[in-house]
Amino acid sequence: MLEEMNIISKGYASQLESHKELRIDNQYYLKNRTVDIDVSSLREYILSIKTKINSITHKEVEDIRKKLKGEVIV
Repeated sequence: MLEEMNIISKGYASQLESHKELRIDNQYYLKNRTVDIDVSSLREYILSIKTKINSITHKEVEDIRKKLKGEVIV
């Protein structure tokens, strides 16, 4: 949903979901799956989130919260 609202770039949600599944498998199910780290991609993601955090307004935060709750924004 955050991708649809242009909060995060396209593709990040699926990437984060696969990383989450990998962490769960390794942490809880002891599968010891290999963790490949793409440092440049990680750096790019962190910088994009930092940029968004530093530029977002209070109104935008309120609108995002309403959208996530399913409320209509006027």
